[in-house]
Parts: sequence; C-alpha cells; structure tokens
Amino acid sequence: MTRHRVILPHFPVPNSLPAPSVELDSETEHYLLRVLRLQLGDSVEVCNGDNLSWRAELVELETGAPGITWLEKLETRNASFPVVLAQGMPKSDKLENILQKSTELGVESLIPFFSKHCVVKPKPDKQKKRLDRWQKIVQEASRQCRRTDVPQVHTPVSLSELPDVLPPGYLRLVCWEGETSQSLRNWMIEHADIPGVVLAVGPEGGFSEEEITYLGEHGFASVGLGPLILRTETAGPAVLSVFQFVYGSFGDTVPKT
Repeated sequence: MTRHRVILPHFPVPNSLPAPSVELDSETEHYLLRVLRLQLGDSVEVCNGDNLSWRAELVELETGAPGITWLEKLETRNASFPVVLAQGMPKSDKLENILQKSTELGVESLIPFFSKHCVVKPKPDKQKKRLDRWQKIVQEASRQCRRTDVPQVHTPVSLSELPDVLPPGYLRLVCWEGETSQSLRNWMIEHADIPGVVLAVGPEGGFSEEEITYLGEHGFASVGLGPLILRTETAGPAVLSVFQFVYGSFGDTVPKT
C-alpha cells in the first residue's frame, strides 16, 4: 500500500514514543481528507519541516474528531551540504523556478536581494503575500523531493543589508563573470573541508564592479564559472549541483591535492 507523505511545518510532531494522538486542526483536516482524499485508517508519513519524520495513521479520536496516532519514528534522509543562496531578484517568475530547483538540490535557505541591475523594484505592500507564496513553493518542492526539512525563504533585502542577515561560520562566495583569476573548481580544491557556503548570484544584469568590491569587503571571494555566461536562474542551481556532488549528497568530499 502506498503511504502518502506530507509536510506539516506547524503540526505538533513528537520527539519520541509513547506520544498522545493529536487532533487535526481544520486546515490540516481539509488538506489530508479533502485535498489528498485520505481516509481514516490510512497510513501517512508526517514531517514537521525540521528533520523530524514519523509513520502515522489517521484515526477517529474518542471525541469523534479525526486525528493522527504516531506509530514509528523514521530516519531522516537529508545528507545535503549546507548552502545559503543569496539571489539577486530576477524579473517575472524566474525566482519561483530558482526556489523550486534549489530546494530539490538541498539548499538550506534563500535570501532574495535587490541590487543595482535588478529590474524588479521593492514593493513593500506586496511583500507578505509574495513571501507566503515563496514559502509554499519550497514546502511543496520539499515534499516532492522527499526532504524532511523545508528551506527558509527570507524577506528580500538590499545588497547593503545582505551581510547583516547571513549565518555566521559559512564561507562566502560570489559568482562573477568578471573574475578571471579564480575559478570555482580551483576554489573548491583549496577548500576541501568547510562547514557551509553562502553563495551570491546576481540578477540578469549581474554585479557591478563596485558591488563586487563591497562584497569582497564583507568576506566574499569571487569566482568565475568558465567562459560561458549563465542565466541568473541557471547559475545558482548549477553551482548547488556541484556543491552537492563534491561536498554533499551526490558524492564524496574534494580530494586534497
């Protein structure tokens, strides 16, 4: 029998057994019983979006309300190398595609930012609605690719604010087509054992030299991606794939040479 898998970020998933059954709130009940058309007695895998995953069963509680009873704690499947993608705000719906593909490729979190060459301008009145939509996109992508966590999408910031919202301890890297002295490959050979990376990718127009200087002053090393110029929606996922192959779930660590 196929077991459906759902990610419920705000659902009270237990840490261990025994654990009491939990009544479904109206939103979760609608999703499981109406959208997914599950029935009482069906087995379901429930993830809380923070690396906790359980095999559970839909049951009728003593009150007559539908609920979930916990059967077995499952092993987490994530083996991704931690990458924070700082993405220059692209135009149209390109960011949604970047969010989806980056989630599938194991990104830890995403920080959209506005810079000099961004065509899209900040719209504070639409910020919450847009952020809610982005978070739903990464949640659905996490469910589809069977992640047990959900990346966080940060509120968009300006480039000057970006260094203030970055996690500590991660190396900082910016992809720049003007960089000819340091390739991504050589940088990775020199950094075989690292805790994580903040990867900055510019918008359609790329970064200006002044912006690269600013990022360099805040700890970013610039690397080139070869002679081809990648679209902004291609660059981030492409580098994420390389990171996961070398450092994370696609392969072993970089050989020390």
